[in-house]
Amino acid sequence: MSYHRQSSIPVPPSAMKKSANGMRMSMGGPPQRGPMPGTGQRPSMYRSQNGNPLLQSVSKAAIGRTPMKSARRGSTWMGAPLPSSQPPQQKDPRPLRDRAFQAQLRREILAWLHSVGFNEVSAQALASITGKDFRMLFEFVISQLDPNYPFDPQKKLEEHFIPALTCMHYPYVNSLDPRWLAAPASMHCWPALLGMLHWLVEVCKAKELYMSSGDPTLQDPDNIPQHFNSEDHHTALAFQYLDTTYQLYLEGEDTFPKQDEILQGYYDRKNAKILEELDQTKMQLKAVKDEYESLRDSAPPLEKLLIDSENVKRDEKKLQEMLRHRESRKVALETAIKDEEERIVTGLRNLERLRQEEAHYQSVLETQNLSPEEVQKMNADHQTLQHTLEDLRKKLSETHRLVGQLEPTATNRIADAEESLDVYTNLLIQLALFPPLKPPLPDVDLRMTLNPAANAPSDILRGDVWGVIKPNLNKIKEVKMKERAGVETERIDVDEALEAEAQAVEDVEGEILKIEQDLGALNEQTDTLRETTQHEALIIHEEITRLQRDLAQAKNEAYQNGVGVRARLGGLEIQYKEQVERVNRLKEETVRTILKNCNDIGAFKREVERRLNIVKVAAGNN
Repeated sequence: MSYHRQSSIPVPPSAMKKSANGMRMSMGGPPQRGPMPGTGQRPSMYRSQNGNPLLQSVSKAAIGRTPMKSARRGSTWMGAPLPSSQPPQQKDPRPLRDRAFQAQLRREILAWLHSVGFNEVSAQALASITGKDFRMLFEFVISQLDPNYPFDPQKKLEEHFIPALTCMHYPYVNSLDPRWLAAPASMHCWPALLGMLHWLVEVCKAKELYMSSGDPTLQDPDNIPQHFNSEDHHTALAFQYLDTTYQLYLEGEDTFPKQDEILQGYYDRKNAKILEELDQTKMQLKAVKDEYESLRDSAPPLEKLLIDSENVKRDEKKLQEMLRHRESRKVALETAIKDEEERIVTGLRNLERLRQEEAHYQSVLETQNLSPEEVQKMNADHQTLQHTLEDLRKKLSETHRLVGQLEPTATNRIADAEESLDVYTNLLIQLALFPPLKPPLPDVDLRMTLNPAANAPSDILRGDVWGVIKPNLNKIKEVKMKERAGVETERIDVDEALEAEAQAVEDVEGEILKIEQDLGALNEQTDTLRETTQHEALIIHEEITRLQRDLAQAKNEAYQNGVGVRARLGGLEIQYKEQVERVNRLKEETVRTILKNCNDIGAFKREVERRLNIVKVAAGNN
C-alpha cells in the first residue's frame, strides 16, 4: 500500500516533471542545514515555520512532542523574539545569596558535569568563574538540552543569552541582565547566574531521566512494544513513515515498498494477539452456541430428571436385592459354621462317653472271678477285637488322612466357585441384567448362589443353569446383537449424511466465493463510477467558476460600456442555470447509483445470511 497519495503534505510543482539532476525540489527551497547522508536528520519541532509551509506539514506540533532516539532533530531556537508586551518579572524564591546554598548548587553542578564527562571547569573555577568559562559552560549545558542550537562563535554571548533562556522557558529570565556577562563572578550577579545554571542542569537531569524512561510520549519507534494501543505509538510510526517516505519522494521515488512493509509489520504484530483472542472468543462462542443448541434440542430437564429418578429407583431395587442376596449368603455361612461347631461338640461328647465305657468295662473285668477257660476265651476274643480295632483305627486314620488331603482341594474349589459366582454377579450388575430386568428382556432371575453346606449335590448350586439361565442368556445375546447391528446401521447413515452435508457446505462456500467476486467487481464499478462522477463534478465546478467569472466580467463590461448588457447577462444567467441543473441532475444520478449499489450489497448480504442459515439448520438437524 502507498500512503503518500493521501498525505497532507503539499505537492510541489516540480513533482510533475523531473529536474535536470533527477531530483525533486521542495517548495521550501534548499534546506538551511541539510542532513548528512544516512543520518536521517529531522527538522526542529521548535523552529520558526513562517517562511516554509513544507516544513510546517512534515514536522510535528511543538506541544506534547519529544525528540526520538532514532534520529536527531533540529534546533529548538525559534528565531528572534517577536515584539510583545514585557511580562511581569517573577521573583526567584530560592535563597541564592546564602553561601551554604551556593556551595550546594556548585557541588550539584560539578557532580553532573563530571557524570557527563565535562571536566573543563573545576570547583575553583566555578567559585570564581570568568567570562570565557561561563560562556563555555553555558553553551555546553544548552547544547545538552538542544544539540543543534545555533550558537554563532562570531557573536557575543550577550546576543544569545536571553533568547536561549527564553527558548528553554527559564521562568526567571526577566530577572537577568546580559550586561552581567562581562563580569559573571561579581557579587551582585553571580547568585542569579548560578541559580540559572543549576536550573538548566536540573532540566538536563530531567531530560536524561525522561529519555531513558521509555515513556510512550518519546515516540521512539525502537521502543514500541509488540502490542501497543497508545496514541503516541501510532503517531511515532506515522511520523517515521512520513519522514522517510518524504525524503525518498524528494529524491524522485513514487513508491515506498520497504517503508510500507515496515509499517505493515508493526501493525501485523500488534493485531496478531488480537486475532488470536478473536479466534479464541469465536471458539468459545461456537462452544456456547453448540451447548445452547444441544440444550434446546434435548428433552426438558424435568423429563431427564424423571428418567434419572426411575433409573435410581431401579438401581436402588437392584442394590437391595443384592444386599438380600449377600445377607442370605452370610446367614447360610453362619448356619454352616454353627453346624460344624455342633458336630465337633457332639464328637467330643461321644469320645468322652466311649472313654468312660472303656474304663467301666476295665473295672468290671478286674472285679469278676472267671475260670481259666473263660479267661482264655475272653483273651482270644479280646485279641480278635484288638486286631479288629487296630484295623478299624488304621482305616479311620487313612480316612482322616484322605479327608485332610481332600479338604484343602475342596476349600480351594469352593473359593474358586464363589469367586466365579461373584464375577458372574458383578457382570450381571454391569450389564444391567440384575433383576428386575428392563423390558423387552425376559423377567427372570439370572442369579446363582453356592451352598457348600448342603447334603445333596443338587442343592449345592441354587439356580437352574441349563433350564433357565443359559437359554435366557442366549436370548439376551441375540437381542443385544440386533441392537448393535441397528446402531451400526444408524452410524453408517449418519456418516453418509455428514458427508452429504460437508459437500453441500463446500458447494455453498463456492457460491459465496463467487458472490464475493461479483461483489468485488461491483465495488470496483462503484468506485469507477464515483471517480468519474467526482471528475465530472470537478469539471462542472470549474465551468461554473468560469461562468461566474465571465458573468462578473460581463457585468463589469456592461457597467463600463452600457451596450447589450441585459441580453448578454440573460444569456449567461441561462447558461449558469443550465449548468446548475446539470450538476443537480448528476448529483441525483450519483445518489441513485450509490443507493442501487447499497441495495445490491444488502441483498447480497441477506442472500448469504439465508444460505448460511439453511446450512446451519441442515447441520443442526443432522
